[in-house]
Amino acid sequence: MFHVSRLLFNVSLALIFCCFSAAAQDTLRVPRAPQPDRPLHSADTTITTSGLGPDTLDLGLSALSQRETLTQRLSEILQSKGAQRMQTALLVYDLTADTVMFAYMPDALMRPASCQKLVTSIGALYALGGNYNLRTTFLARPAVADSGKVLRGNVYVRAGFDPLLGLSEVRSFVNELKALGVDTLRGDLVIDLSMKDDSHWGAGWCWDDGNDTNPDLSPLQYKDQGTFENAFAAEMKRAGIFWQGGIRRDAIPSDAVKLAEATHSIDQLLLRMMKQSDNRYAEALFYQIAARSGKKHAGAVEARKQLEPLVRTCGLDPADYVAADGSGLSPYNFLSARLLVALLRYAWRDSALYAHLLPTLPVAGTDGTLSSRMKRGSAAGNVRAKTGTVTGVSTLAGYADAPTGNRIAFAILMNGNQTAAKGRALQDEICHAFTSLRNP
Repeated sequence: MFHVSRLLFNVSLALIFCCFSAAAQDTLRVPRAPQPDRPLHSADTTITTSGLGPDTLDLGLSALSQRETLTQRLSEILQSKGAQRMQTALLVYDLTADTVMFAYMPDALMRPASCQKLVTSIGALYALGGNYNLRTTFLARPAVADSGKVLRGNVYVRAGFDPLLGLSEVRSFVNELKALGVDTLRGDLVIDLSMKDDSHWGAGWCWDDGNDTNPDLSPLQYKDQGTFENAFAAEMKRAGIFWQGGIRRDAIPSDAVKLAEATHSIDQLLLRMMKQSDNRYAEALFYQIAARSGKKHAGAVEARKQLEPLVRTCGLDPADYVAADGSGLSPYNFLSARLLVALLRYAWRDSALYAHLLPTLPVAGTDGTLSSRMKRGSAAGNVRAKTGTVTGVSTLAGYADAPTGNRIAFAILMNGNQTAAKGRALQDEICHAFTSLRNP
């Protein structure tokens, strides 16, 4: 009985597809050449009552029969027992042909988990540019010095939420004082944290995830063991500079003079953030976006506002989505498969942005969070995508090449899965389907 039902389902689906194709041939046509401003509107795909229908395309009989094959394969996966136990949104898009290949609930709002990092990374490259640097600045006020050796006054650090800041940068700050001939500092180390708000966790973060998952959101980051403040005191001692003063948080006066600055590129941040799905790095980039507003103590609200123009450029309404944080930890994040694919499409069309993004994505069976997945078959070494996992959520979105050589963008969002392994297995199966599809 099960086999008979499956056969009837496939036959019905094929008939629906053929009938719809004949009826809608003049109403739903996809341009043969890419049009930069054309958004991924709902009209790009027609979903049958079962939610499994493809769009109708003016691509010739060969591509049309190929589309039928993909539809059948993906429909079977989505109708499987494992898939029926969770909520799934799926969109597969042929970037080269600029058309939808397959869509299932593409506009459903879902929790993205770490696929939120795609929004953060593409948003940062859009808003800040590929040449952006994270900066931590070391300053001092003009002060009275005794014989050029005693600095009477405070030194300042303008925190820039740089998770790559470590001992080598602290040492360079202290060495700058030494190079000026200072052997005594009579003043405080004043740390300016005004780059962002005073929240130490993102909205809705789960208390029982612990610090390994939930990074502290202080704008003064320190990647090595200990704290920045302790490292500064130790380096002053190592350099032979006597320090008589304390440590406090305050604003930097306008007459302070820059002595040194530590910088790290956006590419350095993106590589770890995406390959290893590092939450701290993602939040650091999220608050770089927020700081672009120019507002002191900027927070998630400012970051969201900075991301809105990008969403509009993709032809979508920012009010339809929620970006609660930069990492995907928050249960308040809500995105759609259409939004993720629209962002991937935008990035692909901007060659400069794409050159920064693509090398950061994990490669199936090779590195990052995909190193142990899809190690064989058509997806191996082909799929480049961001993974996402929190309790009850498993996601995957990125790029791949079809056997035709066409570049594909896709997003698979699964919520309500009992275990991450079950969601990943289905995602891998889907990826194998659209990277191996052949004409029948």
